[in-house]
This record gives sequence, structure tokens and C-alpha cells, in this order.
Amino acid sequence: MSFRKWEGKLCFWTKCITGSSLLEIHKGEADLSRRAVTYHLHGLSFREFLQFEYGYKMEVLPLSDILTKHIELAMNVSKQLKPLVAFNEYLTYGYFPFYKEDKILYHERLLAILNTILDVDLPSTEKIDYYSIGKIKKLFSILAGLVPYIPNISMLSKEIEVSRISLLNYLSYLQKAQALLLLDKETSGIKQLTKPEKIYLGNTNYAYALGGEKTDIGNVRETFFFNQTAVKHKVTYSSQIDFTLNETYNFEIGGKNKIQKQLAGVENGYLALDNIEIGFNNEIPFWLFGLMY
Repeated sequence: MSFRKWEGKLCFWTKCITGSSLLEIHKGEADLSRRAVTYHLHGLSFREFLQFEYGYKMEVLPLSDILTKHIELAMNVSKQLKPLVAFNEYLTYGYFPFYKEDKILYHERLLAILNTILDVDLPSTEKIDYYSIGKIKKLFSILAGLVPYIPNISMLSKEIEVSRISLLNYLSYLQKAQALLLLDKETSGIKQLTKPEKIYLGNTNYAYALGGEKTDIGNVRETFFFNQTAVKHKVTYSSQIDFTLNETYNFEIGGKNKIQKQLAGVENGYLALDNIEIGFNNEIPFWLFGLMY
């Protein structure tokens, strides 16, 4: 197997290990820990995509710089390229580096990966009967077409005809495989063992592969923010705003015309706005949050 070292990561060119292999790795992690050091390799960040696709290299940006220096940072990037054009490309097909092999068939390959997770990996590693796999595929179909889903577990389990406990287990398995992102409430203890507050697909490329032209932009925006910021920060949900990072910084996600209303009375509140190159005050260009790893 040939490989190349790129920015300190091992990128395999003859085979791409994605969520399909992760269930087996999670299952054998205890045994592997005695024999090898494991490293969680995330999909490409927007920053890495800019280098991979455009040859534009920049350092990782800490959250503190994005919050306090976003105007200067955005202006520097905008002098070199058109970030909004590149960002829309990234959202659609830039998360896994094998898009380079064939952009036209990229989404078909992603669907094949999802099918492998559902048809092969889940039954073999978690002892799920094959009859239930069709129900989980239906779950994916439901989630792909919705604004980030606030689950009613009882109703959802009834709709896909599985028990509540089975559904919660399936969600946990799919999170391990990076097929889903599960957002918890800002709480601790037993409440976290019941249900997530919101459910997202694992990354924005999955959203477009499953939703096509009907993909909801609100879903895409929140999926991107959660996917990118969760790599280095604790991301939680509250009833007031979309996301809280590190139990301190509060974010509302939206398009360029979103107003400050939902941040009224919220400390450390910010708007992460899509379709703007340069921000102002607490209004931060959305794409900057893809430069954090």
C-alpha cells in the first residue's frame, strides 16, 4: 500500500479508510492499544481542502483568533482567492480526499460507503439482524431531507418500526462510524444517556449525496459548523441558540441577512453568517470556522 506524508498525516492513496472501517477499529481498540498507537484522522477541514485543491497553505486558526481578528483574517484570505466559491465546493465534495479521483461520481462512492456501513459493518460488528438494516436506511433518508432533526425518539422508533432502545443503540453505532453527529444538551449525568437534542449527518458531503438538489441549506450550515468545531472543542446545544462551544461561546448560524434578535441577552454571542466574505463586530464569516484544524 503506497502512502505519502502530508502535513503530518498519513494519507493513503490506494485505499481510503473512512467510517466503514471504524466500527471494527472501535470494537478492537482495547486489544490494539497494547500493540499500536491509534490516531483519529478526520476528513479534510476547509483549510486542508484549500491546500489540497488550490495550493493555498495557511496555519491553523485558534478559535480565539477567529472571534477577535476575523476581519483581518478574512481580508488576508480574500486577497489570495475567492473563499465563497471554494467553500461551496468544499461543502459539496471536499471532505474526503478521494474526490480528486472523480468528482462526478464522488457522491455515488459516498453512498456506496454508507451502504457498506449499513449492510456489512453494522451486522458483523454489532450483531444487528439484517431485517433492521432497511429501517436504518429509512432513518438516513428522513434525516437527509430535514433541517437538523430534533428527535422525538418514540415517534421516530415507531416510524421506522424498531424499539426505542434499538434506535438509541443504532444512533450510537452510527456516531462511532462518523455517519451521524449527535448533539447533546449542555448537561451532564444520566440525561446524556437518553437521547441527543439534535441529529445531523456526519458531514456536509453526505447531506448532498443523500439529498441532491433538495438538500436543505440550513442543515448543511449547521452540519458544517458542528463537524468542524467539534474536532477541537466541546459543542453543546441550548434552547436559546444553535451551538455553544466550550460552555462559553454562543453561536447562531444563518445566511447573510440573519439578524441579532436571538442573541439578545446572551453573553459571548456571535453570528456565524454564510455568503459573506468579510464580517463586522460579532458577525463572523461562516467559512472561517473551517480553518481550525
